[in-house]
Amino acid sequence: MTGNNRGALVYNYEHESTKHAPEGRRWAVIEGGGAFPDMVGPMFVTFDDLEPGEHARFGLRLLEHHCNGVDVAHGGMLCTFIDTAFAQSLLSAMNLDWNVPTINLITDFLSASVKGEWLESRVRLTHATGRMAFLSGVIQSGDRPIIRGQAIFKIKRLKE
Repeated sequence: MTGNNRGALVYNYEHESTKHAPEGRRWAVIEGGGAFPDMVGPMFVTFDDLEPGEHARFGLRLLEHHCNGVDVAHGGMLCTFIDTAFAQSLLSAMNLDWNVPTINLITDFLSASVKGEWLESRVRLTHATGRMAFLSGVIQSGDRPIIRGQAIFKIKRLKE
């Protein structure tokens, strides 16, 4: 396990759920975020093969508990995943207190995603002030966009 020095969050590269992640990158399960993330997880993080401006990439294998009765990803789960990807990307990009509450989250559902699919984030920090950070991004299955969004987070910078 590798801590990321952000409160109680831990990146666990040895977790049994890493079997759900695809080959080609080193994925870790995100642990320690509380009961809700544990319930809707596992969610994954990698720092391998990132695009320019990308600080981390997040993944999710759609399992039965992420889907509705017809094995399609639940919209609330997709919103949870993109919100988590925004917050975790922000923590990877800046030296911040680990608690970064979401002030605003706007999403557009672009395509359905079904049980078994692997989803990945593409997130960018677009602007930051002394107290707020602005992000945009998309969750994709391969090259197919599933959900896109924008978010504003309240931040508290740590002294360097």
